[in-house]
Amino acid sequence: MVAWDIAPGGGEYENRLVLVGIGAKETVSLSGARIPADHSAGRWEPISARG
Repeated sequence: MVAWDIAPGGGEYENRLVLVGIGAKETVSLSGARIPADHSAGRWEPISARG
């Protein structure tokens, strides 16, 4: 399952996408953390869609 997670040591707005397995004790990071202080044009915005 793909889920939102807070980056280690980060605040609630420093989130990232992770891969989570049912019963797993660890997650696999799929993206870097979104940092709120980074207002650059390269900052990514998540888009969720159904196919």
